[in-house]
Amino acid sequence: MIASVIDPETGLEWQAIPPNYTMTWKQAIEYATKLNLHGWCDWRIPTKEELITLYEHVLFPGASCMYWSSSSCRRHRNRVRCVARCGSECESIEAHHYVRCVRVEYRRKNE
Repeated sequence: MIASVIDPETGLEWQAIPPNYTMTWKQAIEYATKLNLHGWCDWRIPTKEELITLYEHVLFPGASCMYWSSSSCRRHRNRVRCVARCGSECESIEAHHYVRCVRVEYRRKNE
């Protein structure tokens, strides 16, 4: 089973199979900090911009869920950007969405 996929254009390593359940933003942060794939434990919640590349580069063709990002909403306290194929929205940190973790692929990071 493939645990991760590397985007050759960005050097980002994406979690191949995210959890099949939704969670709050705080739960997503906790999930990411505890994630260990291939012996790597530096997984994190991606930024809004990183999530957009996920869709632009079509790494996961069936992905159409709303995913949590680590990007905050400028004028809204307790709101975070969520990203889906059709764009991004500010959502309450208490809402429930999916999470797909990311890390900087080691070889690319040290080039």
